[in-house]
Amino acid sequence: GDHLKKIFDLTIAYESTNGEMLRPDTLEFLDKVKTVHVHFKQKTINEALENEGWLFDSFKDKEQMLVEFEKTGSFPSPAETNNIYSWSVYKETLLPILYTLLLCSPLAFSKRARTAWLQTVLVV
Repeated sequence: GDHLKKIFDLTIAYESTNGEMLRPDTLEFLDKVKTVHVHFKQKTINEALENEGWLFDSFKDKEQMLVEFEKTGSFPSPAETNNIYSWSVYKETLLPILYTLLLCSPLAFSKRARTAWLQTVLVV
């Protein structure tokens, strides 16, 4: 709808407990990830609509950034000032995501919680 104004493009790199870069699955994430590195970009809806291939281009850029991250250990600095976010942006997007992850965390650590969730979801 009309209420969506911007797209936040996140690229995430995971560093293992031994310092290597990972592209983990869920179990590796819980067991081996020491540090999570996040690179933010933003794009207005109008910018996305002007470029039909923006999503494909975004994934190509992400892959290049991850390859570079694996070599250097860091993401490139933001080239534009519109990639710098205020706390209000984080409050509107990141906090709900963290809250959801917190609510779902028992599923990751408890077999009983996973079983109960599966029984709820798979009820026919």
